[in-house]
Amino acid sequence: MKYIKAKFLIPLILIAGIVIYFGFFQDEEEEYITEVAAIGNVEQIVSVNGAVKSPSIIELRFQQSGKIEDIYFDIGDNIFEGDKIAALEAKLLEIDVERAKAGLAIVEAELNLQYAGPSNEEIRVSNAQIQEALINLKNAEEKYSDTLLSNTEKLKKAELELSNAEIALDKAEDDYEAYLASGVNTEEIAQTDLESAYDDSEAVVNDSIDTIKDSISAADSVLAIDDTSADDEFQDFKGVKAVTELNKAKVDYKQTKEELKNLEDYYDLVISTWTNDEVEQLLDIAKKSLTQTRDLLANTYAVLEGTLTDYNFTKADLDALKSSISTEQNYVTDNLSAVENLIQTILGYKLGITSAELSSGINIVSAEAA
Repeated sequence: MKYIKAKFLIPLILIAGIVIYFGFFQDEEEEYITEVAAIGNVEQIVSVNGAVKSPSIIELRFQQSGKIEDIYFDIGDNIFEGDKIAALEAKLLEIDVERAKAGLAIVEAELNLQYAGPSNEEIRVSNAQIQEALINLKNAEEKYSDTLLSNTEKLKKAELELSNAEIALDKAEDDYEAYLASGVNTEEIAQTDLESAYDDSEAVVNDSIDTIKDSISAADSVLAIDDTSADDEFQDFKGVKAVTELNKAKVDYKQTKEELKNLEDYYDLVISTWTNDEVEQLLDIAKKSLTQTRDLLANTYAVLEGTLTDYNFTKADLDALKSSISTEQNYVTDNLSAVENLIQTILGYKLGITSAELSSGINIVSAEAA
């Protein structure tokens, strides 16, 4: 019985194995795709990151400099030999051509005039130029004479001021000797006079400030630094024969304004205290400022001496400006003399006090010795 079961079981196992083999392990049948052969393009897309750069760059240059007016190609266009790539703006070149044509026409016209001889109008203009030259020569001679006279007058004035100063010095020395001879307390007198001199300094400094301001204004009417329209009538003729003096005057103008500001600032600072030392310092600043103003006016006058005239700016106009500057020069000279005299007066009174103190000390020593 067992034998029969085994006999039937073995074939069944073999059949099951065959079924499993063909059902799970046998390869699938391969499929093939076919296409008719033909000529075509093979496309392949490559995806990368980076900048696109041409393998070669050609730098283009125009024969003339200028502004680009038109560009005839866009980026990526094909360009062939002989193609016009861009064009420059031709307006300026056209103007140059027209100027050249006009210049040629003028030269041709002048040449024709040379062949034809001078016209009546040209003769009239030439005569007018000769007359103008004669007038300029006469004006130059008059200026020369005025300069000589002006220098002579200045020399006489300086000599007179020197003489007055010597007379004042002699009188001060005589008064001092008289004080000593009379037995008066010269120390008290000198001290009183010294205080009076310090008090007088305020008025002298105020006058100096006003004079410097007026001088700056007069100089600006010629130099036209702050008032830029002051020289409209003679700007082209101003200082044409005195260029160096004109440059100096412009520098002096700036320095004079700075000196005036220093003087005014220090005056405002010390006016409430007004000590002797402050007054002496103020007088020194005033002297420096007036000296700078004197240089400004001298160079400004020299500029006018080197200024030409014409029908818009006549000799009378020029003489009016020169007179204005000359007047301010006189004021500055007077103020400068007043300041210098006051400085010398204060110094003299201080020396007088010192001498009186020494004299008193000597008398005391002499009395004690007796």
